[in-house]
Amino acid sequence: MGFAKQFGAILVVFGLIGCASTGIKTEAPQDVVAKKVQSRWDALIKGDLDTAYTYLSSGTRSVMSLELYKAKIRTGRWKKASVGSVACVQDRCDVVVMMEYSYRDMKSIQTRLDEIWLQENGDWWHVPNK
Repeated sequence: MGFAKQFGAILVVFGLIGCASTGIKTEAPQDVVAKKVQSRWDALIKGDLDTAYTYLSSGTRSVMSLELYKAKIRTGRWKKASVGSVACVQDRCDVVVMMEYSYRDMKSIQTRLDEIWLQENGDWWHVPNK
């Protein structure tokens, strides 16, 4: 086998290795958003408002400081949160969160909460309802 054929064979092998190594599977937007929603709610349930704040969109953070966010959010009443569904179209995901909370003497109230998550700069961010 001549040098050119050997060199060509080596290029093919490295090309195949390169294709295999770049075959990174990207997660579906629904899966990425579901994980972020759950992490955000886990932080809220723990009362970790510093972490929960980091999930807000840059637009929201530009008009709402961390101090204002902490003043607006009352912790301690949420008991459980789980992602019910995530439906994405382009750069927007509509999320249904199933909540369990307590209010005054009523314990374990279950309800549905709708959230909007938008993609910005390659990542997903929560946009609070007004």
